[in-house]
Amino acid sequence: MRVVPIAPTFEAWQAAARRLLREAVPPAEVVWQEQPEAPAPAGDERPGAVRVPRQFLELARQAAAARDPARWSVLYEVLWRLVHERGDLLADRADRQVRRLVALAAQRGVAVLGVTDHDTTAGLDEAVTAGRRVGIEIVPGIELSTAVEAGEVHILGYFIDFHDRPLQEVLRSFQERRLERARTMVSRLQ
Repeated sequence: MRVVPIAPTFEAWQAAARRLLREAVPPAEVVWQEQPEAPAPAGDERPGAVRVPRQFLELARQAAAARDPARWSVLYEVLWRLVHERGDLLADRADRQVRRLVALAAQRGVAVLGVTDHDTTAGLDEAVTAGRRVGIEIVPGIELSTAVEAGEVHILGYFIDFHDRPLQEVLRSFQERRLERARTMVSRLQ
């Protein structure tokens, strides 16, 4: 069992969580110990190569400010599962830990929460329903990945009509292209 002392801040949790992910430490092996006097994260903490949905970061920042001592464990378990099991986990509003994460965010008085994911609107119906259940207005959105000469740009769109048929057709074509690109990469490795 790994005891992880952290200051009670999102930034301290995030630095510790990055370290744990790099070391492949599963949530069941972590005991979070909140210590107001814990040292600040080292300045050399580098972001991992792991990408998580912006929605998770928004929820995590809010949940970290809740008073529930179990919040750090909930945050790390959801993060671990996003990285190692299901990138679309947040769309599963029936998941017990996802519901706990949303409820923790609601404890901090969050009244409105924008929900986006990369190139998909999957899960927005469930997010709206879960938000109503805990008294949070969900603003449906999307994050579109684009390539520009200088690199990659992520465009956020809010208050979208996520049931719009032409939008869903475009998103399906994005997913098909991504799948084809992945198949090409795999075939090159063989």
